[in-house]
Amino acid sequence: MDYKQYCQQSISNLGGTDGLGRKIPQYGEVPDRRTDRFVGLFYFLWLGQHSTEGPYDITKILEEEPNAVKDAQHPLWGPMKEFHFWGEPLYDYYLADDAWVLRKHVQLLTNAGIDFLVFDTTNSGIYKKVYDNLFAILDEVRIQGWQVPKFVFYTNTDTGDRIQQIYDDIYKPGRYKELWFNWEEKPLIIGDPEQCSDEIKEFFTFRLNQWPNEDQKHGGFPWIDFVRPQRVFSDLNGNPEVINVSVAQHPSVVLSDTPFYEYGGNWGRNYHDNKNDQSKDAINWGYNFQEQWEFALQQDPKIIFITGWNEWIAMRFEGPPERPVQFIDQATLEFSRDIEPSKNGYKDHYYMQMIAQIRRFKGLSAPLKNKDRFTINIHEPFSQWEKVENSYLDFTNDISERNHPGYGGVKYVNNTGRNDIKLMKITRDDDSLYFYVQTANKLTAYTDSNWMMLLLKTTEGQQDTWEGYDYMLNRRIIDKSVTVLEKSTGGWNWEDVGRVSYLAEGNELQLAVPLKMLNLDGTKPLKFEFKWVDNLQDEGDIMGFYLNGDVAPKGRLTYLYEE
Repeated sequence: MDYKQYCQQSISNLGGTDGLGRKIPQYGEVPDRRTDRFVGLFYFLWLGQHSTEGPYDITKILEEEPNAVKDAQHPLWGPMKEFHFWGEPLYDYYLADDAWVLRKHVQLLTNAGIDFLVFDTTNSGIYKKVYDNLFAILDEVRIQGWQVPKFVFYTNTDTGDRIQQIYDDIYKPGRYKELWFNWEEKPLIIGDPEQCSDEIKEFFTFRLNQWPNEDQKHGGFPWIDFVRPQRVFSDLNGNPEVINVSVAQHPSVVLSDTPFYEYGGNWGRNYHDNKNDQSKDAINWGYNFQEQWEFALQQDPKIIFITGWNEWIAMRFEGPPERPVQFIDQATLEFSRDIEPSKNGYKDHYYMQMIAQIRRFKGLSAPLKNKDRFTINIHEPFSQWEKVENSYLDFTNDISERNHPGYGGVKYVNNTGRNDIKLMKITRDDDSLYFYVQTANKLTAYTDSNWMMLLLKTTEGQQDTWEGYDYMLNRRIIDKSVTVLEKSTGGWNWEDVGRVSYLAEGNELQLAVPLKMLNLDGTKPLKFEFKWVDNLQDEGDIMGFYLNGDVAPKGRLTYLYEE
């Protein structure tokens, strides 16, 4: 088996519907994969690298005391110039060197189709401790066969010194060369070449640090734009090259001025058609993000650069008496620009929206088509599956325990990783569907709770489902060879459909489901979505798919089976 090939095909076979009912587009709904288009993402390495006090959460402070915005000395704010979260990330108030979180990021961004991460080293640090952890994980996942994001550094303050540090630590010794994002046949870096040595000038492809309140630079690389529509920046030959797409923007410079004091003209997550939309749930729909994407797609440059994934924090400053509390880059749920899933608020809506737009820009490769039909005897050896070529793959080595400090000295622990899902296959005959799953290590006992559950979406638009899934296997298991197929009656409520046979030995499991139990017609081509889930903790909460046990594929995504 060519694992690299099946890794990429597995991504082409990803489907999914977000919590607002928006389906990510599939092959045939977007262009064929365009290998000359790239998506970069602003990625932040600094959480906990300057301070771990608090955590000070602006949203929670204002829920407790809305009038705190009038008093820079209010005790809820904590010290001046302390970093504050605008809200709580799904992965808690984590430190950026938490390997458990970094692995989650790598998996989510690989599935999304991100080509390169741009690290914010625009101030005084390069965050070596964090990027060394991240590089090791990226490289491990790359070696598994996945096309992981590569990396670029964005410098500004003392740009020559920062680039020299980065060059000496990473590029000159050739560390993680396979992870360098090359542009015009050299590693891309963002900064001012005039502050660099001749050796460094020759080594990199440079693009200039482009601030949103500066005149447009020839060869500039924008991290955000304060005009609408956004500017398209050209390469050194005058060809359209890069445009920024951001979640929210602060042309008035201080982002908190608008939500705290109704001052300035900042554009929140819900901004579109020249105004901030205050209708119910407007924030969740990503109207601003979508409007930026629509213009970028019309321009069709070589690179779309997204701001951003995981900034989360901003330093508190004291403003003038009429606006005493100031946060420049992040402020509230509405006036913030992170895509990484949040514990509350927008949850994973922006992540799913980002995947959809990346597919519209870059296109998709043809997915797996399941043409061959085989009958599998569930009581016979697993070697029967060798004749089934098509495979769906999942990331491995991702069930390690989380045990890492966060902000405020809290230790975050997650030891729910159990069965490490690796490879899946499906085949069928005229009467039954056959499912196969292989884990990286020996399966635990079937008597474990929420053990190796299989979720199916077989009916488009059906009302009585849980998050679109109408059937589930292995939530209830009778014994070592018989399990129960259940059907959702709406939400996390399930009724028995019937018993089916399965076999689990070593690190393999196979089961057979009669098509009539799924209300499927074996005389017609089949199309459905599926997902394997092990050790779900909070039954009925789909966000748990990002957090606990192991799921294939990750988060809210599904695999598509199509004939």
